[in-house]
Amino acid sequence: MIQSSTTDRVSIEVCGVVQGVGFRPFVYELATRLNLGGYVANCDGAVVSSFWSRSAPGPNNAPAVVTRIESKPAPVNPPKPPFEAPMFPPPPIDPPFVPAPVDPPVIPAPVNPPIIPAIQPANLLPANLLPASPRVHNPANGHDYQRIDKAMSWHEANDYCDSLGGHLATATSDAENQFLFKTFGQDHVIWLGATDEDEEGKWTWVTGEPWNYTSWMPGEPSNHGKKEHYLNMGNCPGVTFQGRNYFFRFGPKWNDHESSGDYWQTLICYPVCEWDK
Repeated sequence: MIQSSTTDRVSIEVCGVVQGVGFRPFVYELATRLNLGGYVANCDGAVVSSFWSRSAPGPNNAPAVVTRIESKPAPVNPPKPPFEAPMFPPPPIDPPFVPAPVDPPVIPAPVNPPIIPAIQPANLLPANLLPASPRVHNPANGHDYQRIDKAMSWHEANDYCDSLGGHLATATSDAENQFLFKTFGQDHVIWLGATDEDEEGKWTWVTGEPWNYTSWMPGEPSNHGKKEHYLNMGNCPGVTFQGRNYFFRFGPKWNDHESSGDYWQTLICYPVCEWDK
């Protein structure tokens, strides 16, 4: 830059245009051509060359032309970084759709039936081996009888006596009924061979003998629960159910009973078999 004032003072400023090509020789040559004199010094990191006109007395009292040449390093602009697209995380990938599991239908738990003691089948007793109870002969009719000392259902008792060549005992007269009770029923409840399972209220003997004699306990047959279709009599020493004692004491009187022979969940009925010959 060249500036001129009204006092004919001239200032020449050179900023960073001749670096690397011999700055001071260039300044002296320029000063010579301008008929200047002066000096070259460093100021604030820049090379400052001040010259005065040769016609001037000098820098202390130079009223005429003053020329100053300054060199400052040109600003270096840092290189622009290459353009880079902003880095954004990729959008999340939705997982594949999986339908929610379908709960299986609720199936109610089965209701356990009440526990009833199992009935021992009659076939546990071999047909060719009688229990130890003796066979008893009745001289009044010439028949033999034997109590099977194993409690069982009426149908099991009927089948078991048949397998032995006999039948469930029948009491077709008061004498025979008393004989059966006194011989086998004073401390046992015994099955007799009669039923009305084919027709309610119509009792028959398994042997087909006429139904002419009965010995029902008052109030019997009751068909309690509409399932008492089988004949028994006798006495039971008692059973315990839920802490209480129950007694079956019908003596020689008859009772209609359900087929299982169960009394307060205890089997109490024993078969008495009869052989006619």
